[in-house]
Amino acid sequence: MAHTFKKALLPALIGIAAAVFVYYSADDPLITQPPKVVLSEDQLFQSTGCVSDRTVKPKPAPLQTIATALDDDQPLTILVVGPASYEEGPFEESESYPDLLASYLRKVFKGHEITLISRNIAGEIADDADARMRLAVAETEPDLVVWQLGATDLLARVDVSAFEDSLASTLDWLASHDIDAVLVDPQYVPELADDADYRQMVEGVAAIAETADIPLVKRNTMMRVLAAQERPLAPIPAKAADLDKRCMAEKVAEAIVTGHRIAMAQRKKARRPGER
Repeated sequence: MAHTFKKALLPALIGIAAAVFVYYSADDPLITQPPKVVLSEDQLFQSTGCVSDRTVKPKPAPLQTIATALDDDQPLTILVVGPASYEEGPFEESESYPDLLASYLRKVFKGHEITLISRNIAGEIADDADARMRLAVAETEPDLVVWQLGATDLLARVDVSAFEDSLASTLDWLASHDIDAVLVDPQYVPELADDADYRQMVEGVAAIAETADIPLVKRNTMMRVLAAQERPLAPIPAKAADLDKRCMAEKVAEAIVTGHRIAMAQRKKARRPGER
């Protein structure tokens, strides 16, 4: 079973970018409108480049530490942890996913100092990332951790319950240190759509994000919707990968901007009449 599973997953992961074609537009409202402009979320995050289906919108949740940093005009530090798939391969000369994410956020939160630190490592499972993340947090002192996870754990056949326990423990530790988190769930692999462990891991990430009340970027759903739309493949895998990572960066940026908005709205509501 493990051999069959790896045969299905390895080529799927290697060629995942070539299987997804995302049209990207430089006119994306996400990167052209500052957050102080009064717009509805539909107006701000309407994307002509990524999937417009509302099912792929990130699960919203407040990001209180981000709100504090931006409200106090303090520098914002974001730590990106997960697989290195967006920083290797034939597209390495183009902008990386972390670079794109930082660019989006700087254009939204204009005038704020934003530092994005990437600590992505190929082949890392969630349990290993937990120990490394604690060291990285001590070194970088981030306000937010963006964590892509699940695909490598699937390949390694990590027990799903152990995976969920490790994830929940790490999120609790981050929260205890007043560090916000955004999760990105496992990518969609058509060959494993009926695999029970695969489905359980995707559902487990969503359940933990719901319980912890943190934003979740639904990469799995996004890629499944794209596959169902049967968009034509890009001319070369590198081009498809480049477009895919742009869409991924946009969705993570959307989760962060929405989390900031929710946190600020909660604070405004909690203030007594007459308070500023």
